Amino acid sequence: MKKLLFVLIALSVLPGSSFAGDPAKARIITSNERLTQCISPVEIKQVDGEERQLPAQGFELSPGAHSLQGSAKLNLTYCQAQPESTATHVPPLEAVFEAGKTYYIGLDHSSGDRSQWKFVVWKVEDQEG
Repeated sequence: MKKLLFVLIALSVLPGSSFAGDPAKARIITSNERLTQCISPVEIKQVDGEERQLPAQGFELSPGAHSLQGSAKLNLTYCQAQPESTATHVPPLEAVFEAGKTYYIGLDHSSGDRSQWKFVVWKVEDQEG
């Protein structure tokens, strides 16, 4: 019984699972990537300028305008970037999030100019209920 409960809990937090989350919140997915479009997964570390400990795969967020800042796990399989010895500063993602929707966010590193890299919402879905 405990094993089944653990499996159900684990499945409920996986991106793309049937878990719809709280319909009064926006669901943010940060672990998916779109390699051919040069979008890598991100880890959000700040929400509205406040340090946060958030799950690496995603989290729920109150609806409204928010600023998200973090770091990316670059996957350069299809998009080659010039190596740099220092980290590249990427401005925060500023977006309005609606309750009942799932937002997929990542770092768009398609430009050869690192100053053009940005956090993006690359997909929005209605949460299934």
